[in-house]
Amino acid sequence: MDRGMTDEETAKKIPNRPIPYYLKKVLSNDSKPWPNMPEESRSYFERLKELKNNDKLKLKNKNYVGDFHLLLHDEAFKNELEMEEFNIYGQQITRINESNLFEIYVEGLEEERPTVTINDSVAVTDTETNQQYFELRVKKVLKWHIIAESNKEFCEEFSEDTLYDIKFIFNTFPYRCCHFALDLYTHRNLKPYVFPEKSEKLDNSSNIKLTWFNEAIENNARQKQAVVNMVDKSNFFPAPYILYGPPGTGKTATLVEAICQASKQNPSNRILVCTPSNTSADVITKRLIKYIPKDKLHRMYSLSKDPFTIDDDILDCCNCSVSAEGERKIFFFRVKCLPKIIITTLCTSTRLLLLHFPPRDFPYIFIDEAGQATEPETLIPFSLGYARNKQRKIILAGDPQQLGPVISSRNAKPVLGKSMLERLMTLEPYQRYNNGYRPRYITKLIQNYRSHPALIKLSNKLFYNNELQPCDDMSLRKAENWKNLPNPKFPIIFKGVLDGQEDKSILSPSSYNEQEMDAVFYFARLLIGYKFGNTVIKEEDIGVISPFTAQKIRIKELFEADNLPGVEVGTIQLFQGKEKEIIILSTVRSKILNHDGRDHIGFLGDPKRFNVALTRAKSLFIAIGHPVALQVDYNWWSLLDYCCKNKALYGGIYSAFRLKVESEFRHRNPKSCKHKAKKTTDKKNIPRTKKNNNDFSFATNNRFCVLSNESHSPATMEVINVIDSSEQSCNCTYKKNRVIRPKTTLPITNYNAHCDNDIFKRKLCFLL
Repeated sequence: MDRGMTDEETAKKIPNRPIPYYLKKVLSNDSKPWPNMPEESRSYFERLKELKNNDKLKLKNKNYVGDFHLLLHDEAFKNELEMEEFNIYGQQITRINESNLFEIYVEGLEEERPTVTINDSVAVTDTETNQQYFELRVKKVLKWHIIAESNKEFCEEFSEDTLYDIKFIFNTFPYRCCHFALDLYTHRNLKPYVFPEKSEKLDNSSNIKLTWFNEAIENNARQKQAVVNMVDKSNFFPAPYILYGPPGTGKTATLVEAICQASKQNPSNRILVCTPSNTSADVITKRLIKYIPKDKLHRMYSLSKDPFTIDDDILDCCNCSVSAEGERKIFFFRVKCLPKIIITTLCTSTRLLLLHFPPRDFPYIFIDEAGQATEPETLIPFSLGYARNKQRKIILAGDPQQLGPVISSRNAKPVLGKSMLERLMTLEPYQRYNNGYRPRYITKLIQNYRSHPALIKLSNKLFYNNELQPCDDMSLRKAENWKNLPNPKFPIIFKGVLDGQEDKSILSPSSYNEQEMDAVFYFARLLIGYKFGNTVIKEEDIGVISPFTAQKIRIKELFEADNLPGVEVGTIQLFQGKEKEIIILSTVRSKILNHDGRDHIGFLGDPKRFNVALTRAKSLFIAIGHPVALQVDYNWWSLLDYCCKNKALYGGIYSAFRLKVESEFRHRNPKSCKHKAKKTTDKKNIPRTKKNNNDFSFATNNRFCVLSNESHSPATMEVINVIDSSEQSCNCTYKKNRVIRPKTTLPITNYNAHCDNDIFKRKLCFLL
C-alpha cells in the first residue's frame, strides 16, 4: 500500500459503533430498572450493576470483549450527554474578513467546558426557522472563542444579524478505535498478551551485551537490568514486560535507552512507541533526538493536532510541512517513506492497523505512561500483530500509583478506570516475590534522582513500600536554610489558610478560593528573584498546582496581570510527568463533605492525585489549604502530621489538633476514613471578645487556640464547636507584637507569618 490515509479516510474504514437499542434505554433511564423492563435491557442492567459495584472484580477472557464494549458504550453515552449541556441557543456568529472562517464565542471554553479540539464538528442552525443545518469544522481553539471553517453553502446563507443555535457534535472516533481493537482481540489471538501466565522455565539472567548510549544507565543496576530485559526477546513470551517507574526514578531515560538499543539490535525493522497523550509522545521524541538521527524518527500526528503548537525541535521529524511563508500543515504520509521508529499516540496508532504492515514489522512495541490509558486504548497497538509471532516484544512503562484514565461514568469507572498496567500487576507473574519482583517480567526503579529526600519520604512510605532511595545530590538541597522555612533543613511548608472560603461561580461547577490565591501569589513573589546558593529563582522554576480548574484559571490571570507569565499554572493532570524546582499547591477545599456517614473531601481525596501533587517538586514544596478540612482524609492527615512533626506548619491550628486526630485514626482503618462527623453545638457557646483594635482575645482549651477576630469557614467552626465544655478554658491576650500569658500552665506560643502583606498579618496561637 503506497499512500497513507487522512483521518477522515481512517474513520470511514473503522466500523461505526452505535449503542445497542436496549442498552441505550437502560442508560437513558440513568441505569435504573423500570416496570416491565425487557429481558434484553435487564441483562445489560444486571451486568452494569455487577461491574459498577465490584471494583475488585477480576476480568476473565470469556467476558473480556463483551464487558469492554459495554463499558465503552456507557462512557460514550455519558460524555455525549455532558457535551449536550454546552449547546448554545440564539447567539450571533462573526464572520472573519468575508472568508469562510467564523468566530464563535463559547462560554466556559477556558475551563474546557466543553472540551473542543481541532477538526471537531459544530452543527449550526437558524434559531428562528430551525430548518437549515450546517456543519462547521473547528480550525482553531482560542481562550474564549473557536474559529470554525464552513462550506460554500453556509457562506451564502450567513447573515451577521441572524441568531443561530450551535451544537457541539460528540467525537466518537476514539471510542470507535477502541471497539475496533476489541473486535480484533479474538482474530489476532491476543489472550496470551492480555492474560499472561507464569512460565515454568528457569528465570535465568540475560547474556545480551550492550554498548550504552546513556552512560548513567550503565551505573544504575535497576535501570541496566530493565534495559537488558526489555531488549532481550528470549524473555517469557508473550507476557508484556513492565517497567515500573515511580516519580523521579528515570523511567523515561530508561525507556529511551531501551528504544535505542532495540533499534541497534534490529536495524531493519520498525519500532513503535505509543503514549496516551501528545505531550508525553513529544517528550519521548525530544529525548530520542539526542541519540538517533532525525531521519530515523517519525513523530506521527493526527490531523486534529494544531500544527502551530508543534515544538520546533520536532518539525524535522514529523508529518508537518512548513511553507516559505511560515504556514504549517499536517500532511498525509506514505508507508514506504516511514522511518524506522514511529512515535504516536495510542489512538492515532489505529491508522497503522489499516495500512497492512507485514506481521513481523514491529518486533518491539513500547507504551509509555501506560498507567494513564484505558485497557481498550492500550490494546490498539497490541493488535498490530499476532500472539503466534514470537519475535514481538511489548513493553508497558508507567506507575500504577499515579493518575489513571479519566472516566466520567460511575458504572464504567471501577473497570474502565483501571489501566492494563495496573491490572497486570495483580496477576501472578507480576506480583511481589521474595520482597521484590521477578526481573524477567517486571523491574521497579528505586533510585530517586528528582527530589530532596524530605520531599519523597512521605510518598515513599504511603505508596512505594519505603523502597525508594533518594540520591543525595547537593543541587536538590538548595532551598535549605531559606529564611522563610519554619524548619531550615526541611524544605516543606504547609500554610494553613483558616479563613479560606471555597466558592463557585454560578457559571461553573468548579471551585475557587480567593484567600488561597493570595497565599500562592505571596509565596511566588517571595521566591522570584531570591537566591538559593548560586541559583537565582526564575518564574520558570515555579509550578503552581490546583486540582480545581476555576482556581487554576484565576491564579494564572493573577500572575499574568502582574507580568509573571513564566510561572506555570495547571491542574494535577497537567503536571503528571513534569517536575519543577518549586511547587506551590493550592488545595481550595474548605468544606468537609459527608456521604453515608463518612467524612470526605471529594475527588481531592484520591490517593493518586495526592501522590502526583506531592512528587513534582525538586527542591521546595509549599502546600496551601485548610488543615481541618483536609485532615479527614488519611493521606492529607499524614502530610499534616509529617509537617507537624518537622515543625513545618505556617499559619494553622493543626499542631494542637493533632493528638485528637491521631486518637481517632487509631480506632479505625485510616485508609477507609470511615467515621461519622460529630454533631456540633451552638456557635454562641464559643467565648469570644474583641476589646480594641490592638487587643484580641482567644478561646481555647488543651486542644487548640483560634484567633477570635478572624472569620472562619464551616470546617473550622465545626472543630471549634466540638470543644469539650467540661475542660477548663483559658484566655490569652495578643497585644501588638507580643503574647501576654494569663495564669495558666498551658504552653502557648505566638505564631507569626513573617510577611509584609496585609492579607497575611494574621497572628495565631497554638499549643506546641
